[in-house]
Amino acid sequence: MDLILWRHAEACDPRDGQDDLERALTGRGEHQARRMAAWLARRLPATARVLASPARRAQQTACVLDRSCETVPALAPGGPAGLDHAVRAAREAWGRGQPAILSTHRANFAHLDAAWSERGRSALASLLGTLAADGATFLTDAEVRALVDRGWSLRPVGERGAVVRAFGGSGEPLRFVAPPGVTGVSIAGVGGVEGAGGRATAASTATLDAGMAELNVGPGTYRLEWSRA
Repeated sequence: MDLILWRHAEACDPRDGQDDLERALTGRGEHQARRMAAWLARRLPATARVLASPARRAQQTACVLDRSCETVPALAPGGPAGLDHAVRAAREAWGRGQPAILSTHRANFAHLDAAWSERGRSALASLLGTLAADGATFLTDAEVRALVDRGWSLRPVGERGAVVRAFGGSGEPLRFVAPPGVTGVSIAGVGGVEGAGGRATAASTATLDAGMAELNVGPGTYRLEWSRA
């Protein structure tokens, strides 16, 4: 099963008296949306279900994907009102073997009103926890950008290790700087933190030399473990 939480692209600042739902994307935001939509279009099956907030900026972002888009009023800015609907819609899509995409708002989680932000963050934690229990896999913005730019991503997991996702790369070894104080690296698991993916083989190796880690793996998700002296 797949779930993509797609935040709308950069939007114009609100004008005096303007309804927040009417804020549109900036020129830069339109470019961001087109670039992300192109990446998704190459990877999503035709059956992917797209759900979007009624806010103009979210509609503009989602519609660039050129797929049928369902407007969900409960996903509008304002807190946790859309939580149950989002979970239900994702499960319905997964039940039909379809990925689900939810286009949402940063304002739900980062707002000058502390109580608003707390409600939104609590709802987000509940949403992600529920979907993780269903087997969903989550990627950060940095991971998505890295996958678009180079075909693989690296996400630290505390001090103990990292998750590497390798998809559509050149087939060359993956090289990156290890954290300070690390003296060794090993492939501790396949499937990362949240879900399955990839297949470790005898040819899968992870080495460390002069502070540079090198990973030789096939496409998939891998959990690395650092060792320290």
